Amino acid sequence: MSDKGYVEKIIDDLTSNQRELKAKFYGHRHCVRCGKTFFSNNPNQVTCGPDCAAAIQATRKKERRMMIFMFVPFIILLIVFLIMSRLSPT
Repeated sequence: MSDKGYVEKIIDDLTSNQRELKAKFYGHRHCVRCGKTFFSNNPNQVTCGPDCAAAIQATRKKERRMMIFMFVPFIILLIVFLIMSRLSPT
């Protein structure tokens, strides 16, 4: 067996063992955005990579902005109604 084939076999064995150890201790996960399977040492990681993390962060930012745009007119109307009720003669 040539040295190159032997080294490649050792590297393949190491990487497969590492995958098995990760799966054993941490388990595999699925990205919440794309559904791709990934391994992570961090138990808080929910995405497969920075692209999906950035996409989720952008979506959350849009959702927060939309909530603000929905609540601000409601609060303004509430204030107007309160002022109108105080000004109207009873």
